[in-house]
Amino acid sequence: MEATYIRVSTAKQNVISQVNKAIGQQYIDKIQGTTPFAERPQGSRLMGDIITGKVKHVYVNRIDRLGRDADDIQDIIKVFKEYKCQLTITSMGNMHLFDNGKESFTFKMMAAMYSQIAEQQREEIKEKTAEGIQLAKERGVYIGRKEGTKESTDKFLTKHKNIVNCLESGMSLKKSADTLGVSKTTVVKVKKLL
Repeated sequence: MEATYIRVSTAKQNVISQVNKAIGQQYIDKIQGTTPFAERPQGSRLMGDIITGKVKHVYVNRIDRLGRDADDIQDIIKVFKEYKCQLTITSMGNMHLFDNGKESFTFKMMAAMYSQIAEQQREEIKEKTAEGIQLAKERGVYIGRKEGTKESTDKFLTKHKNIVNCLESGMSLKKSADTLGVSKTTVVKVKKLL
């Protein structure tokens, strides 16, 4: 099956431009790019469908839709490679992860470069946000995080259902992290909460 992964950073952002170009099943996350791919509701669902062989080709508009952490992006690409799932970045002239069944050197090189650019953009956004918060504090208009917005244990475990399933099947921490493309820290946190 073919699928398109779509991500916007906030619920207020419009996904129409990405949806209009979507091919096949759509996996849409409205979540920050700093959230690891496998920890996103639809990212996690997509990874599960790739691992089970349900999805064989994924289209993404830009590489920063996969994330804004270079290591996380490379980990996601490893999952695509391991499960022989074609990945196409449409904004890069429909550049494919595989050409004639082999990993494309051009894709590998460009993905490495663009993932670093995505991470650099994230750092710049963080700096601008921190500056904005500081200015708001100085003017006395910064309120901060509302009470009760911390995620509950049940919600966290539900969000990481794929990790829970791996751990409950007896898979090791490292194998679970590698299989799902998540950090070992996240897997350890899920195990502690279980």
